[in-house]
Amino acid sequence: MLKNFLFLCAFLMVGACGPIEDGGNDDAAVEVDRSVYPEGPYGSDEGSIVTNHKLLTADGEDFFLGANVRENADNKLMLLSSGAPWCTACIEEQPKLQALYETFHSQGLEIVEVIFQDIDRNPATPEDASEWLDEFDCPFPVLADGESQFDQYQDPSLAPLIMLIDLDTMAIIKKTSGYQASLYEALIQSNL
Repeated sequence: MLKNFLFLCAFLMVGACGPIEDGGNDDAAVEVDRSVYPEGPYGSDEGSIVTNHKLLTADGEDFFLGANVRENADNKLMLLSSGAPWCTACIEEQPKLQALYETFHSQGLEIVEVIFQDIDRNPATPEDASEWLDEFDCPFPVLADGESQFDQYQDPSLAPLIMLIDLDTMAIIKKTSGYQASLYEALIQSNL
């Protein structure tokens, strides 16, 4: 009787969970429709979904995180850096970000530089983005945040803000004040 009971339990477990050797895991990738931006709630903490911010290019054109970064199927991760010309750390990190871009862009990393203030701490304009782009010859987008949208993620006095974002979900993987090379390189490698 006990033998029959154990057999029945094993039969039900295998039937409910799939074959034991399979473990019941499904490793099939789920296709994400990137033409539709994820619905909120949006937030500023790690794990939160980033708002589909509208920024301005150096030419004054609208730039959306969704349409201009997320919808590109080649992009898997976005490293967003928010800086200003008065910020020494922001200036010093530019060669590091360019090296990171050269190493990982072909694997799916996009970097976006957001200029949030000018040298006098006024809201950034497309001209400020253009000057940054010219000064550092950035191979990635440099944008102006003239509406201080990124203040919600970090106090501007703590610049630069660095956020690593999963482009399928638009969730913040990591957010820090300043670029920490070994941390971000490890996170990028593990998420690409």
